[in-house]
Parts: sequence; structure tokens; C-alpha cells
Amino acid sequence: MGGTIDQPQGLISVLLDTNAEFGDQDGAAMELGGFDEPEVEQALVEVASDPTTDPLLADRCGEALGEIWCRKK
Repeated sequence: MGGTIDQPQGLISVLLDTNAEFGDQDGAAMELGGFDEPEVEQALVEVASDPTTDPLLADRCGEALGEIWCRKK
């Protein structure tokens, strides 16, 4: 992902972009694990629970959610 992106909104937009490259979506999901905003959790859950999502991307979203939830306890 090149260029400057407003965090986390830019990452969310990449994650939700079904036309984005898999690697970009995967990277966005991984980086989103570092944010605690409710909209981050919502986007990760949306992608992970979509039956058309690549299973590897769904796993990455789950890992990111796990990071967030561990911090939040």
C-alpha cells in the first residue's frame, strides 16, 4: 500500500474494498489490530463474517480482533 493513508479510516477502506489486492487487504487487517476504535472492530467483523471472504483474510481479521480484545480485556 503506497502513499499516506489517514489511520484507521484509510485502512478500513482498503479492507472493505472488494477490488483491492489480497495483499493490501491482508496488510490492512493486520495493521487494524493496532487500533481500538469501534468502527475498526465493526469492519473486521464484517469482513470476517462474509461467506465470500477469502478464508485467509477472514483468519487475519480474526487475529486482529483477538489483538484488540486482548488489549481491551
